[in-house]
Amino acid sequence: LDPTMGVLIHSFGMEVTKRNNIHYLGPGILVFAVGNVLQLLDLETMQQSYLQGLDGGGIGAVTVHPTRKYFVVAEKGINPNIYVYEYPSLNLYKIMKGGTERGYSAVQ
Repeated sequence: LDPTMGVLIHSFGMEVTKRNNIHYLGPGILVFAVGNVLQLLDLETMQQSYLQGLDGGGIGAVTVHPTRKYFVVAEKGINPNIYVYEYPSLNLYKIMKGGTERGYSAVQ
């Protein structure tokens, strides 16, 4: 989805066939991939927030660092990247390149 076309305000699903697709990120916050979007769900308020995938081929895998200060989004597509984000700021912390040719299916 081209960001200039509109703003995502609700996601209706989660990819349940993707291994390790849902993680506990922080107090009452779940994170999971839905297509080319990473969704953060606050379990208290049921408020959803989103991070758009950056490579355009979809999100292959997601994981959370044991300290819960970082989470990783591993993309799909041709020569995809792995993006490390800070939590709770959601700032992009690091980009890892050159790890695969087509897509990531798991990260730890």
